[in-house]
Amino acid sequence: MAQRLAVDGAHVVISSRNQKNVDEALAKLKSEGLSVSEMVCHAGGKEDRTRLLEKTAAEFGGFDILISNAAVNPGSGRLMKCTEEVWDKIFDVNVKSSFFLAKKPLPHMEKRGKASIMFVSSVAGYLQNCAVINYKLDCATYQHRSVADFRLPVLVYRLSFLGLML
Repeated sequence: MAQRLAVDGAHVVISSRNQKNVDEALAKLKSEGLSVSEMVCHAGGKEDRTRLLEKTAAEFGGFDILISNAAVNPGSGRLMKCTEEVWDKIFDVNVKSSFFLAKKPLPHMEKRGKASIMFVSSVAGYLQNCAVINYKLDCATYQHRSVADFRLPVLVYRLSFLGLML
């Protein structure tokens, strides 16, 4: 997605909680002559999200597209065996952080008038016998929650594979 947007003329700010992932994606995109910058950001951390959004808004004057692909899966197996710690981690990163990542730039995006928000999810939310039950549950939550308050085009994109993103 980052590559396609940059090829189409967008300046893309890429982020990941892992510096190595950021460096690799940045090097690949820059080697293709694309306009891209980076910042390490753990979407589960309020301070990281705030820093990413504020730096991007200051540098580029706002946002046109926001794509959230944050997810963790710290546990698997039967739902009723899930610990509260695992449950909280999944919902904090996979659901709550994406909501707040989208909520904060919304005023900037509304001013621009033609912005879009994309939440990347997984087909795991639709699978009956998925081995990663806890992850599956948050995917289903993500895909069916109300996004009416965003007042902008919102797309929940269901991938047919897991973990194949820049």
